[in-house]
Amino acid sequence: MKELQIDCMIFSKAIYNQVKEEAGVEAYIISEDFKFTYLNERKESFCFEDMGVDDMSVVYLTSGTSEGNHKKVAFSGQKALLNVHMVNQHFAMPKGQSHLMILPLHHTLGLVFSLLLPIVRGDSICISRVEHVTCDLLRFNPDIVTIVPSIAQFLMKTYVMADKPKEDVFGKNLKRIFCGGAAVNLKTKQSFIDLTIEFVSGYGMTETGPTVSIALGKERFDIKSCGSLLTGVKVKTVDGEIYVSTPSFMLYYLDNPELTKNSVVNGWCRTGDLGYMGENGELYITGRAKEVIVLTSGQKLFSEELEKYFINALAVDECGIFEYTADTPAIIVSVPKGRVKEEVYSSVIKANRALPVWKRVKAVFIMETELSKTSNGKLARSKFLYQARYLLVIHILKEMVLNRLFTYRDITAFTSLSNELDFDSMEWMTFYTEIESLFKVFLDEKAFFTCDNMHEITVYLLSVLGDFDKPGYEILLRCYQIS
Repeated sequence: MKELQIDCMIFSKAIYNQVKEEAGVEAYIISEDFKFTYLNERKESFCFEDMGVDDMSVVYLTSGTSEGNHKKVAFSGQKALLNVHMVNQHFAMPKGQSHLMILPLHHTLGLVFSLLLPIVRGDSICISRVEHVTCDLLRFNPDIVTIVPSIAQFLMKTYVMADKPKEDVFGKNLKRIFCGGAAVNLKTKQSFIDLTIEFVSGYGMTETGPTVSIALGKERFDIKSCGSLLTGVKVKTVDGEIYVSTPSFMLYYLDNPELTKNSVVNGWCRTGDLGYMGENGELYITGRAKEVIVLTSGQKLFSEELEKYFINALAVDECGIFEYTADTPAIIVSVPKGRVKEEVYSSVIKANRALPVWKRVKAVFIMETELSKTSNGKLARSKFLYQARYLLVIHILKEMVLNRLFTYRDITAFTSLSNELDFDSMEWMTFYTEIESLFKVFLDEKAFFTCDNMHEITVYLLSVLGDFDKPGYEILLRCYQIS
């Protein structure tokens, strides 16, 4: 609250004690019957109508993808609402539609499409939660729902597994899905279109209010495009990077003038995305400028381009391309439990051979859990390296230490070494000294011996190893490289 310079806050009784301690903030408690109770003594009047177009009244927190951090994006109330009206101009459906709201309102996608747009149009809003989406689609029978790609994939999987008519899964009235926040899997998109459910994607970012383009306003769009530009929006490319000019652009980054200066060039917003305007007047995104892997040869690998290629080649829902070490592009693949990892590995090798030599990945990591994502469903690329390291250490401990020393094979990351494998003090000490020798590190005995399974040991060991400049990673690289 203090960091965002909040003047006024409305909250529930559940967090009363937490908010009460915040000084200098006007606060109202909203009870279950929607009655307001004033909390603080300071009673200064506050009216949005008195604020100008350049007066900050809204702050959005963006989700970091490559950088792994958050930015505070400042808007005036007028600019925040302007983008809603710009989207509404492209809306051909009659008023009186019902929207299912499941996304959090602190993200612009949820706020604009699930709350403000229905209010501006005079539509109705059905309030739900992500964990209740399948039940509430049938309960409320909405016409429209706004979601992120991960939820779209979940809903399509639910439909396929249910083996029922679409009305028995999505409700009898669902006509349109708004999907944003990250790139959409084309297979998922086409699956909804085949069910005659209009799947509307677009392009935008928090800083632009958010919407720049949207696949609304004409009968048919290229499934690979992000639709056409909103009225008043202009796009140009500089060295392949998309620059945007829009009347709904942010005021600035709160408390970060240097970032504001670097993100705006002569009134144009640097998006950090690579793409182009097609001859059909539609916008196409090809990748992230910050997600380009530059090899020492000067050649460039575009992560999103390779991810799309491998998703289709491996028949998986998601994978991530990242730079493991210099000149070592790597792929991390998420597979469902039960799928044979050796088969996935072989598929990577086969798909790799169809690429130019310089485009091929050189290390493979396979995991049975989802890849790390931001709160709005984008791949959290800043965490790929840690996930890869985790897999590496688990592998090296299990295959090159435990199996060699003690011939135990039926173990998982969470198998208790003391209770399930009956490690005695001598075996623990042998394990400890072998790890120190293998990874060329000094381990704190107290910290190490509080661990009881492979997962806990791996998390601790990663904290000791730090970055990839430690000698211990040399052996890990040899384990996972593609020859």
